[in-house]
Amino acid sequence: MGMIDLVTDEGGSFFIKLGNDFTSSFHTGTVTIHLSTSENLTLSEKASFQLVAVVNEPGEHFLKLANLPNTKFSHGILWCGAAAIPFGFAEFQ
Repeated sequence: MGMIDLVTDEGGSFFIKLGNDFTSSFHTGTVTIHLSTSENLTLSEKASFQLVAVVNEPGEHFLKLANLPNTKFSHGILWCGAAAIPFGFAEFQ
């Protein structure tokens, strides 16, 4: 649970921000953050998602992106790679 947001800094860099209330079950060690075109992560459709980072600890994180994400990405998804299941998602506002 927790907040996920797309933010920028003063220099114009883009980040996915996980709020200080972010927490998850880290038992598998493979919690990943993805940008997605929907609330579902479809791994067979490579154009529908972008891997952002692996997250192994709770709390606030700023995950730097190479550039402004494609506007087709409307959701952030927490994914458990070991079990191949979503832990949660949020729609960007």
